[in-house]
Amino acid sequence: PRSTLDRSSAASDVYKRQEKEFSTLTVKNGNFECVGVMHEQDPSTFEVWTHQHHYVPQIKEIPVDAKALVPDEELADEDLTQLFMSLVGALAWLVLTMPSICIYVAYLQRQTKALNLGHVRRANRLLRWIRRNLKRLGVYFRRLDTPLRVITLSDSAFKAQDYQGLVMRGCIVLLAEACQPSSGVSTPALVPGQEVKCQVLDWYSRKHSRVVRSTYAAELLSLLDAVGQGNLIATAIDEVQCGAATARQLLDRHAECRRAVQHDAAVDAKAVFDGVTAEQPKTPAEKPLFLHALAMREYLESGHVDRLWWLDTLAMLADGMTKGSVEREALIKVCQLGIWQVVGMQPIFKQLR
Repeated sequence: PRSTLDRSSAASDVYKRQEKEFSTLTVKNGNFECVGVMHEQDPSTFEVWTHQHHYVPQIKEIPVDAKALVPDEELADEDLTQLFMSLVGALAWLVLTMPSICIYVAYLQRQTKALNLGHVRRANRLLRWIRRNLKRLGVYFRRLDTPLRVITLSDSAFKAQDYQGLVMRGCIVLLAEACQPSSGVSTPALVPGQEVKCQVLDWYSRKHSRVVRSTYAAELLSLLDAVGQGNLIATAIDEVQCGAATARQLLDRHAECRRAVQHDAAVDAKAVFDGVTAEQPKTPAEKPLFLHALAMREYLESGHVDRLWWLDTLAMLADGMTKGSVEREALIKVCQLGIWQVVGMQPIFKQLR
């Protein structure tokens, strides 16, 4: 709904500046829809629940009951193909607030060139799963206690095939409370069983844009891509807290470790962690990857990444962004409750600056 600007509020100055630069603003408060996403604000805590529950009932399953006895390998006709593309497009729109379905949508999007009935049935199955879990699917924005840090979780999945390979990369960027260990030392602690309070800021699940020949290559290149995304978000948060700055000034703040929030990266590939953080980095079997490992190391030495963590695969949230067989509960919980459960072996970190 349209509302008048509250000139007595702290936001009124921001509104006036924006109106001067652009045009008259339409301000929406409380509960409203923006770009297809519902925003529901708690009037007492001011926390915001974002979801697309209103959109899901509009998505219809593809009718395939008449082909119940037809095997999955049967190629779909033109009509089914058009319905499938429409359904997958609708499911892709839900990725805006449902990170847990990203890997399945990415799979379905790859099937349009050789579509069969099995793909159509899987799309219907995904829609039914979304309907069953609808009330839990969305992203909650809660208040966090300072100090805060950006944590970029990276994972990759490598599957070698006879004539082609499939390599997926996934990333989740969190804004998390910088928990301290019980001993009182200044380094942040992650321990098994810990529940880290955090806020999901960004995520993706997509194919690698470069050719890779091993799991090591897939994990290392995925980590570099994810760190680039995390650095951009950390820069944005730094500018929000410290005021507008030029690109050169922002780079200087990073180089001098004067950012408002620190940036950590995490990977579950021990070989990548050891190769990047070793005192004397060794050339990997795939020699061109040595430069990529050094590039990641330079991120750590320059302060663009403050710490590199190794996590057990059980604690790696991004694992669900690259593998469909992984349980969805961890992804749903971190989005709905803002809780990242650290499980498995003791996390390890190294800091090179």
